[in-house]
Amino acid sequence: MSLVRRFRKPDLFIPFTCNPAWPEIASELKASQRPSDCLDLYTRIFNLKLMALFHDIVERSALGKVVEYCNTMKFQKRGPPHCHMLFILSEDDKARTPEDFNNIVNAKTPDSATRLLAYETVTAAMIQSPCGLFNPEAPCRKNVVCSKRHPSAFNEKTTLGNFEGEKLPYR
Repeated sequence: MSLVRRFRKPDLFIPFTCNPAWPEIASELKASQRPSDCLDLYTRIFNLKLMALFHDIVERSALGKVVEYCNTMKFQKRGPPHCHMLFILSEDDKARTPEDFNNIVNAKTPDSATRLLAYETVTAAMIQSPCGLFNPEAPCRKNVVCSKRHPSAFNEKTTLGNFEGEKLPYR
């Protein structure tokens, strides 16, 4: 809350999770081992990749000049570690238009013909399984509809909500 009080609300929220299928983890496991058997390996590789991500965002200013940041690490029972990061950008680098957001976030599925590895990663780890009529037993279904409001209608363009006149509870 002290960050919000001094610098306003964060510009970027980036979650980062250790992936047990990372080649650095898989190559170090013995034949009978699972990734959850080697939590020290998980943590070391996760920490190295997290530090590389921080270097890109904070030192190299990959998403703009970072004024302030904070993060929290979470370790769940026998599961992979993950980190939640908040970044506050300088006034010159804040995203204000749909084009600015499109420069930061890419929500398109990569082309399977030209970028096969990226396509496989996105389709395996980042796309929600079908729900609704396609999967009536999905855990997100409540009273015949998806509680997460999926599937969303396709939108060709990025739009911004109208938050100009809204009062925030903490102000």
